[in-house]
Amino acid sequence: REGSFGSAGKGKVSELLTAAGKAARGGNLAGPDKDSALALVLEAVAQAPDDPHVKAAVSLLHARLVANAQQSLASGDADAARASLDALERLPGHDGDIAAVSARIDAASKVQPLLEQASELVQKGKLEGPGDDTALAVYRKVLSLDPENVVARQGLQRVQQAALDRALTAAAQNDDAKADAALADAAAILPSSPALAQTRARIADMRSGRADNLMTQAQSALDAGNLDLAQKLAEQAGALGASTDAFLARVENAREYANYHPG
Repeated sequence: REGSFGSAGKGKVSELLTAAGKAARGGNLAGPDKDSALALVLEAVAQAPDDPHVKAAVSLLHARLVANAQQSLASGDADAARASLDALERLPGHDGDIAAVSARIDAASKVQPLLEQASELVQKGKLEGPGDDTALAVYRKVLSLDPENVVARQGLQRVQQAALDRALTAAAQNDDAKADAALADAAAILPSSPALAQTRARIADMRSGRADNLMTQAQSALDAGNLDLAQKLAEQAGALGASTDAFLARVENAREYANYHPG
C-alpha cells in the first residue's frame, strides 16, 4: 500500500517503520522533527541496515522524495526541490537519482528567466519564425537545459497549436499550399503530437469533401457535353486525392465519339 513503510511482526524496527508510514501519509516526509518519515527511517537503518523491510522503506521514501522534488521543479519552486534533495542526500544509495535532481535544480536558476522571456514573447505574438527572438526558440533552449520542464513542454504545444490553427484556416480557404506549409511548421515543433495527427485528419476530410464536390460538378459538366470543364474539374479533384482515372477515360471516350464522323 502506498505510504506504508511498516513490516510484519513486533520490535523496535517494526514500530519505527510503522510510524514512518504514518508520518508519510500525513505529509511529513522530511520535516526537521524526529517524527518525520525521514528521521524514523534513518533510525531504522541505524538499527537494522540489512533488514529487507528497512531497505524497502528506504526505497519507498527515496521514490517519494524524488517525485516531490520533480513536482516542485515543475511548479517553479526551487527551494522546495532543494529541501527534497537535502533529504535524499541523507538516505543511503541511489546516487544517480540525486545527481539528476541536483542537475535540474542547478538548471532552474537559468530556466526561470527564460520562461519569463518566452511568456513575454507569447504575449507579443512572437511565437515562431526565424532567429532566436521567438517563444519557440526560447522554449527549446529551456528544454536543452531541463528536458523535463513541464512549462516549456506546454509552451511548445501552444506554439504548435498556433501553426495548426493557421493550417486549418488556410484549408478552409482552399489554400492547400499555405495549409501544407503550416502543417510542416507544426510537424517541426512536435512531430508525434496527437493534435498534429488530428489536424491532418481534419484537413484530409476537408479536402475529400472538396474533391467529392468537384467530381459532382465534373459529372454535371460531362452530362452537359462540356468536356473541357469536366476534365478540368476532375483534374482538380485528382490533385486533392480523388480517384479520377475511370472518369477521365469516359471524358476521353466522349471526345472521340464527338469527333467521330461516319463515312
